[in-house]
Amino acid sequence: MISCSILTNAADSFVNSRIYIFDKTNIYAGGTSPVLVTNLSKNDDGFGQIPALTYDTNMNELFLLQNWNSTNGVLKLWKIDGPVNSPSLSMVSNTGNTNASMTWAFSATNTLFRQANTNAKVFPGDARIQSVVVRNKSIFAVHHIFLPSSSPTYSAIQLWQLKTNGLPVGDALRLKDTSGVKSYAFPSLAVNKWNVTV
Repeated sequence: MISCSILTNAADSFVNSRIYIFDKTNIYAGGTSPVLVTNLSKNDDGFGQIPALTYDTNMNELFLLQNWNSTNGVLKLWKIDGPVNSPSLSMVSNTGNTNASMTWAFSATNTLFRQANTNAKVFPGDARIQSVVVRNKSIFAVHHIFLPSSSPTYSAIQLWQLKTNGLPVGDALRLKDTSGVKSYAFPSLAVNKWNVTV
């Protein structure tokens, strides 16, 4: 599965998201034609639906996760099921922290990330989901977020564990400098068969 954002060349503006499914058997046999699952609407569905790496061999669904509404601390979980030549995409749920105060900003200024011995800054990107793994019927995800949500001055790492119905397994965990001096960003994620997460 591949998820991509479509942008215009002229204005570099977002048009929509596209999700493609590839038949592994067909690819190994030299085929190249993916199946377009859908074009997701710019206004209704946003962008940044990140496909999960699925390690459960007995699952029929594929999952995607996106940062849906940082202001309210909400993610959106999608699933694809059905036959490879005719897959179906559906939204599973909007999900988030049970603690309503655990919100974050989606983006920050380009001057947020400082470097030693130079005035050049590092571009902070945004808080879209960066890595998703399905293991043992749980969905693990990680991204960096900007805090405080109202006027961010630093970034933190946020780790999620969700059930496949979208319900969170507790609130997200955060790796952050409580003094707000250091920023943590651009995380990656690995989960082993015992759900040990790195």
